[in-house]
Amino acid sequence: MTTPGKYTTCQECGKKNPSDNKFCGHCGVVVVKKENPPHLTCHACRKKLPSDSKYCEHCGVALKKVKKKSTTLVATSIFCFFACISFVAFKYWTIAKPEEKETIIYAVGADNSGSKDIAALWANGMAQKLTDGNNNAWARSVFVSGSDIYVAGHEHNGNRDVVTLWKNIDSQKLTDDNNNAWARSVFVSGSDIYVAGGDTSARYAMLWKNKELYKLPDGQNGGWAWAHSVFVLGSDVYVAGYEYSGNRHVATLWKNSNLQKLTNGNNHAIANSVFVFDSDVYVAGRESNGNRDVATLWKNKVPQKLTNGNNNAYANSVFVSDNDVYVAGSEYNGNISVATLWKNNMLHKLTNGNFDAVANSVFVLGDDVYVGGKDGGDGIVWKNNEVLYRFPNANVFSIYVK
Repeated sequence: MTTPGKYTTCQECGKKNPSDNKFCGHCGVVVVKKENPPHLTCHACRKKLPSDSKYCEHCGVALKKVKKKSTTLVATSIFCFFACISFVAFKYWTIAKPEEKETIIYAVGADNSGSKDIAALWANGMAQKLTDGNNNAWARSVFVSGSDIYVAGHEHNGNRDVVTLWKNIDSQKLTDDNNNAWARSVFVSGSDIYVAGGDTSARYAMLWKNKELYKLPDGQNGGWAWAHSVFVLGSDVYVAGYEYSGNRHVATLWKNSNLQKLTNGNNHAIANSVFVFDSDVYVAGRESNGNRDVATLWKNKVPQKLTNGNNNAYANSVFVSDNDVYVAGSEYNGNISVATLWKNNMLHKLTNGNFDAVANSVFVLGDDVYVGGKDGGDGIVWKNNEVLYRFPNANVFSIYVK
């Protein structure tokens, strides 16, 4: 049965035949069926129609002309769509995945390889000499603020040791050569630069703020005192050190120049480092038990003994990060000093005791713990208890990581 309206055209004679004919009814040749031509769909009755129809053969309505979309327009639209997606994805990636900055480990100390000690700065293991080697010099503390590197120490000028502050290698003298003076610590807060130290001849603790000298009071009205460390939080300035009371060293903390004694003077005691975290003030140092020096950590002036007192031990530096308290120092194992790190009072030995060693400074950045010190004759930077840098014939006194 032939479907009405369906036909094929004979390729031989050109006559029309029903669409289901296999042979032409006019000339008898095999009819080659062509693919159905393109069609239209009536917008009214939805019937399919030949593509050249102007009126629907089923319902009679005039057909609307539907413009074909330009291939170029479609391609352009597709390109714009994916371009927008790519831009959004790139923007998200840029925000969510910022370029990681290189961690720079700054270490300062002394290069002992020549006839004179040279104040030295190392950045990721690369050495920079701060002095020319004509006179002895030590770099004792480093602090980085923005793009500026501050180093405090001293340099001998031929007559006296002179307190020296280096900013980006350029040196500034903070004392004259009337007395020997050393700097032990530098701290930068905003635009203010603080340096702590002492005068070995006049015997008083010293604090400089922007190169202006402040003599820290002691409890003996002219007794011997020394400042070892400075830390600034907000408007409060903390300095740790000691004063000489009678014939004993007394561990001392100055807050805004007000003196606070950490020990009673019955035994020698020295405060070496101060760190403030939240409202808690931590001080690391040592106190004698009458026979041996005991590594000691004071928290809000309350002492915590880090060692049992069987061997001499020293706490030289304290750092607090996420409520974890790190202390760097040393403890003797018989006649050998072993570089030591305490984390929350738990001891970690950094050296094996083959040579005298000491940990002078600790700094924490993220999950990484950095320690600077000395093992045998070499300056060392440890990272997570492993040797990261070794500087032959040197000593590392301070580190700062950024």
